[in-house]
Amino acid sequence: MIRITSLNLRFKRGSSEEIQALSDFNLDIASKEFLILLGENGSGKSSLLNCLAGSIFPDSGSIEIDGLNITKYTDYQRSKWIARIFQNPLSGTAAELSILENFRLASQRTQKKLFGI
Repeated sequence: MIRITSLNLRFKRGSSEEIQALSDFNLDIASKEFLILLGENGSGKSSLLNCLAGSIFPDSGSIEIDGLNITKYTDYQRSKWIARIFQNPLSGTAAELSILENFRLASQRTQKKLFGI
């Protein structure tokens, strides 16, 4: 289960251009539940996904996976639970590899690496 509680995120804090991307956002996602995020440009969809993935950190609130608070975990620390496929195929992938090779590389992220001599 993923539980997001009271998530707040602002950009350009303290300036006249401050943007409140997420305001006291709450969401529970059950195990094996399928979820679609819909919204207008600037509604906070990407901000939410970036917070969930650990690419950016919220100003306040918490993100839990199966009861473990991962709010302060970096993106690579979350990689055993969270993976993303980007809309732009050149973002987050090795462009010279096939889709299957990129998936294979991603599936090996959390496995112990052994170097042959």
